[in-house]
Amino acid sequence: SRTVELLNQEERQHAFSILALVMERDLVELATSFPNLKELADALVASEQWDNAIECYNQLIKMRPSKVSLHFQRALCEFKQNGVAAYRERCRESYQLLADRNLSDPDKRALVWMVCMTSGVVEDTRRVTELAREMAAAELDRANFSRWVLAWALFRQGETKEALDLLSDRDNLEASG
Repeated sequence: SRTVELLNQEERQHAFSILALVMERDLVELATSFPNLKELADALVASEQWDNAIECYNQLIKMRPSKVSLHFQRALCEFKQNGVAAYRERCRESYQLLADRNLSDPDKRALVWMVCMTSGVVEDTRRVTELAREMAAAELDRANFSRWVLAWALFRQGETKEALDLLSDRDNLEASG
């Protein structure tokens, strides 16, 4: 696969050994071979074993419920297995669970990104825009990306003019990075 092409020799051998294990064993047996459950989930995704990958992400989410990237990865597995409606539903569930938590800035960015890039996930676009504004104000080191995500949130909320103004404000974009 393309991912394996990008790895160096040692990483490639490790990746192939993981894939070989995944292809030959069931999930319970695999769990004993992987001290890192995230590594196992990634290997299951690479081998397109969506049911098992979803189960791994469910376990990871139980351990780290505020880690948005885990929710997103699980939603992507749902998409691969069951299509866009299942993906949208998982994103909606994740948003409802996480929107009012005190998330780190990277997790806040990931949540807003996940919601903004998928239509029909939320009806309360004002809350998403509020989260995007908080994120953009806090992430000065990633101001361009944060501003872009905020523009998407504004667009989803129907604030097209403000979104376009934000995206076309070259002076702010260039000054911030």
